[in-house]
Amino acid sequence: MGTKRNAYEKHEYKIAEKKVWIYPSAEADKPVIYLNTYSEEGDRVYEALCERGCPAFTLVAVSGLDWDHDMAPWDIPPISENDTPCTAARTNTCGF
Repeated sequence: MGTKRNAYEKHEYKIAEKKVWIYPSAEADKPVIYLNTYSEEGDRVYEALCERGCPAFTLVAVSGLDWDHDMAPWDIPPISENDTPCTAARTNTCGF
């Protein structure tokens, strides 16, 4: 069973026009969860996981994504008349 965490550490960065928040685990060698967010909901997701007693983990939340570009695995034409095409980024999302 996981440990309930009341207060948490959080680091914020701006990398390649993306906002990145890291919520590090207090314990070494724990899993890392990468979360692509739409409206900067990293705090809410982290708190919800902790409230449920999840085992120790580090959360990395990334926001500021262009969903039709950064999240497309390949180029995709519009799927409807008013849609925009998806263009695959073909590079690492955070540029490192």
